[in-house]
Amino acid sequence: MLVGPSSIQIRGNTPNRNTSVTTLVEGTTRQFVCRTTSSNPRSIVSWKLDGQIIPGDVEPLEERAEYAGTTIQLVKTIGLDKQLRDYHMKILSCEARNPETGHLVIDSTRLNIIC
Repeated sequence: MLVGPSSIQIRGNTPNRNTSVTTLVEGTTRQFVCRTTSSNPRSIVSWKLDGQIIPGDVEPLEERAEYAGTTIQLVKTIGLDKQLRDYHMKILSCEARNPETGHLVIDSTRLNIIC
């Protein structure tokens, strides 16, 4: 049975809202964690910054879930590779797509950097 994912969430974001805003202070780092609901087959999950795919920090964590599906957790730390001000007002998104049905879910946050 083909299913999901029905949703995706960046931890700390309010689900089913328009793009939220995350405020960060220059000189710090912030770890973002993105998690999908169950999907069968396994979702293709990626981070994007202003629409461009960026790598996660580690390999995605997969867990067995309902409907013989899989949930995926992906981690991205902002502020390790370059200064936070380079991320100011950019949109960080986590996307999951079911490769069989094409169903796509997205959660996003706008990065507000305080110098």
